[in-house]
Amino acid sequence: MARPSRNNPKLEGPLPDVLAFSELLIAVAPDEQGVPLLWIDPFYRHTPTGLVRPLLRGAKALRVAESSAKPKNEAPARPVEQVQIALPPAGGMPQRLSPLGLTRPMLTDQRRIAMSVQLNAQGGGQVTVTETLTGLPASEWRDQVEHIAEDKLRQSLEQRALGYFFPGASLSELKYGPLDDNEAPLTITYRFTAPHLARLRSGKDGHRQLVLPVPYPLLLSRRYVTAPERKLPLVVSYITPSTLTAEVTLPAGAQVAQLADPAELQGFGRYSRSVRVEGGRLILSVENNLLRQRVLPDRYPAFVEYAARIDAAEEAYALIDLGP
Repeated sequence: MARPSRNNPKLEGPLPDVLAFSELLIAVAPDEQGVPLLWIDPFYRHTPTGLVRPLLRGAKALRVAESSAKPKNEAPARPVEQVQIALPPAGGMPQRLSPLGLTRPMLTDQRRIAMSVQLNAQGGGQVTVTETLTGLPASEWRDQVEHIAEDKLRQSLEQRALGYFFPGASLSELKYGPLDDNEAPLTITYRFTAPHLARLRSGKDGHRQLVLPVPYPLLLSRRYVTAPERKLPLVVSYITPSTLTAEVTLPAGAQVAQLADPAELQGFGRYSRSVRVEGGRLILSVENNLLRQRVLPDRYPAFVEYAARIDAAEEAYALIDLGP
């Protein structure tokens, strides 16, 4: 039985809080120290063998030893012992398999987004997105779509996901798969139109301009900065590590007026954003890896600054001149 890492171990006394060990894991072929060859997490139906949910990675587990008959003069074996679930925050190979050089991409959480945008002069446009998911997001998606009708799935994607990041978006196509191979990455391709991909404004010279924000922003300040100071720790939820590459085709006659400087931020995780012009198109690259963590009150001001810097990097990456 494993204890989710969101539970604060400092609240425990000399003995472990047994009730906190509430998640079942199966240890395959543990060695003498209790370190298994593989952990099996049965929470999701569509789970690659060896994938463990993020809240259990790095956590502790109570290992219940198998009972066996012992001679009367031999001390009984310890029935319960604590072991560490030694897995990286984003998943990966178990400790005993890592030295073997094996590769199992499906054990690592990753969201790779490839985006193609045809921008119009009003700031809207047509968008094609291909997402490639491994690890936890692939398991979650496969479990969810198994129990939802196709029309309900499209409606949910359009209203909850696209509607949140791209208000007024209209989904025109959705394809995904494979659903029956848990060891393969899940690919989701969708097309949509959105009226507000960029902000339209007037420049000082009277020219119309488009300000392009980063798509799928983290919005850290909106989510976590709710007070100027804190007396209790702030719990930052797990965000799947992701990369985004967006190719933006500009409206006819438009010119790039300004590109944002590259952003490279570290501290409570890693965030990078860069943009360049290539073949008459904008190429945006974004990478983020925000750690699941507890931010203590004395570190909260630093987190507020970190969130504000990411917000600024996401607010605008390019300025486009449309002319008078």
